[in-house]
Amino acid sequence: MAQGIAYLDFGFIEPGLLAAIAKTAKDGQAAPKGLDGHLVTRVAMSLDVLARLHQQIQQVLISMRDARQAKPKA
Repeated sequence: MAQGIAYLDFGFIEPGLLAAIAKTAKDGQAAPKGLDGHLVTRVAMSLDVLARLHQQIQQVLISMRDARQAKPKA
């Protein structure tokens, strides 16, 4: 962040790698310190826009959590 502007990098991480990291963490092993990914774009936004984006992402995550908790276990 500089002068009231935040720079966000968006990229791709292989889904298989994410699954492997989740399994590693579940097994109690140390997670890697870094990941290889592919940078797609860098976006500059003001801090108020960043705060709104944070709120929107938080709302999505909460609704996903609630849906997951409401799902009956087989």
